[in-house]
Amino acid sequence: MSTADNELRCNNLKCRAFLATEGQAVVTTCYHIFCVPCATTLFSTSLICPACSQSLQGSQMTTLNPTNEYKASILAGLPPHTVLEIAARALSFWTYQLAFQALILKNTQERQSHSEKQLNNAFCDLQSLENDLEVGRRKTQESVNESRRKDRELSKLRDDLDKKIKRKTAFSQVAHGAEMAGTPMATLQSSRNRHQQNSPMVNTSRRFVATPQSTQQHAPFRPQSSVPFKPRQQPFFATRSKSNADNISDGSGGSGGRFRGPRFTTGMWSRP
Repeated sequence: MSTADNELRCNNLKCRAFLATEGQAVVTTCYHIFCVPCATTLFSTSLICPACSQSLQGSQMTTLNPTNEYKASILAGLPPHTVLEIAARALSFWTYQLAFQALILKNTQERQSHSEKQLNNAFCDLQSLENDLEVGRRKTQESVNESRRKDRELSKLRDDLDKKIKRKTAFSQVAHGAEMAGTPMATLQSSRNRHQQNSPMVNTSRRFVATPQSTQQHAPFRPQSSVPFKPRQQPFFATRSKSNADNISDGSGGSGGRFRGPRFTTGMWSRP
């Protein structure tokens, strides 16, 4: 042990002052020693040892740094076995104090070791919590980034939807305008279709029945074709009756046997 460990200390665990510097101490019959201030405070109310809680008959003030006169006179005149007994008790007291000091030191070291272990455990827990916190921060950042990405996608989808709605609205307006502009033509086409359906020449598969109204209002029935309708022209040489032809061939009749061509009248060809 070191010199500091060999020195006596106040047995009050709250004090533990070195007694050599005090010069005086209070010794109890249970082999405990206290500094004068602690003894005055502790023994003022009751004579109970604060170290072992043992009832005391009394306490003895002792001098820790005796003078030479005190050393020469304290054991003078005592028989040798008394001196040896006193010395043995003094050595036992010292041995007990050293053991008490070692026990206190051991308990202190155990408490310190336990505290260090708790501190290490707390440090490990703190490291684990910091790691968990870092993981939580990363997850939070990832969640924030994912949320921002989804917000951007949502904003893009909204923009696309707005564009589609605008295009659809514009198309609807254009279609409505075109419909409004095409209404007279559609009405005219519908009227034309009704007129063609009422005409007797619309369906060529049906048999045409002539009526006075149809003969007066409509042209004779002709098959429909893509060629425009033209009035039928008479041939340049119109057909003659057999008697006229015979007269022409033998030079008689009519106008002295001469060939007489068709006469032109305004609007159409006619025979003489």
